[in-house]
Amino acid sequence: MKVAVVGGGLQGIEVAYLAHKAGYDVLLVDKKRDVPAANLADQFLVCNIVEEKEKFLEGIKGAALILPATEDNDALNALEELNLQINQPILFDWQSYQISSSKEESKRFFTKKGVPKIKDWPEANFPLIIKPSQASGSKGVYKATNLEELNNVLATLDKTPIIEKYLTGPSYSMEVVAYKGKIFPLAVTYLDFDELFDCKRVIYSSDLDNKIEKQLADICTVIACELPLEGIMDLEVIVEQGEVKVLEIDARFPSQTPITVFYGTGLNMVEIMADLYLGNITEVNSPNLGKSVIYEHIKVTDEKIKICGEHIISEVNNLEVIADFFGATEAITNYSSTTGEWVATLIFVADSLAEVFRARNGALTKILNQFSLDKFSDPTIFD
Repeated sequence: MKVAVVGGGLQGIEVAYLAHKAGYDVLLVDKKRDVPAANLADQFLVCNIVEEKEKFLEGIKGAALILPATEDNDALNALEELNLQINQPILFDWQSYQISSSKEESKRFFTKKGVPKIKDWPEANFPLIIKPSQASGSKGVYKATNLEELNNVLATLDKTPIIEKYLTGPSYSMEVVAYKGKIFPLAVTYLDFDELFDCKRVIYSSDLDNKIEKQLADICTVIACELPLEGIMDLEVIVEQGEVKVLEIDARFPSQTPITVFYGTGLNMVEIMADLYLGNITEVNSPNLGKSVIYEHIKVTDEKIKICGEHIISEVNNLEVIADFFGATEAITNYSSTTGEWVATLIFVADSLAEVFRARNGALTKILNQFSLDKFSDPTIFD
């Protein structure tokens, strides 16, 4: 079966990778050729959907379904306009996305539906986190520890941001898939962030707190019901002094966590969505592999290894998948024997959390030794 993936960025990497794990052929569509997911596709259609609608419609013939993997509003709007001309299912919920893509709209939704959210300034005390309403990820995120710092940040912005309490507890994520009124919360992952507030590491383990999993599944179910969701959404929360607070929701295919969940549980979110939309299944059952997984990004220079947020992967365009990469189960990387500076997403899979960390530490040590590096950096948002 062939699937058309619209967007070759970070989400496109995730969808293409999991589509191949499901045994699908991937037709990647993007207006630029030099995108990160380019080498992960079986076919590549260079096409600006906004300006080349007929080329797009002709190019996707033979695909069983369309998977949007972009946050480009113009491209998404063009896809929505073409909906009636496209015979294939488009696995996307435009209505839910309009709410989740705006942090301001999301917070209003949380308040209306009684979803536990973080306090906003000025009700919240310092330190504060300042972030744009429309962007996802870490772009444009700042921290302010006092009023002077807050005013300095605000003076540089041309749009009103979201300003809320900066919390320091652990962060977790959960995806939920909904289709025709049925809601399927999936698995919990633990998130680590770099100094730029960008997610650098995702961890899955069946040893994670079952109480957290139940709480997140309940919150996901409430939100999916109230939107109402028709597709996939991820929920990100932070736990502060035992209380779960919702950071954000995103009603689009996420990056990082789906591959982590796939290796930990056997749940392939691309395959799940395809099977639901094509009528192959009516329920989602977890194979429950019970594995522990670490998924993290490294940047290797001539002097050090640095653990970084996923932005480093979005900056390259010659990625490939390599198995047993310096001891990692798999890697998505632009490494070659002639490469100087290179990046990689490393995926480690083992039977327990202790074993997977041993594998991860062993692989990083192997890279340090092989390239005669003497520095290792793993910065956090708390540095």
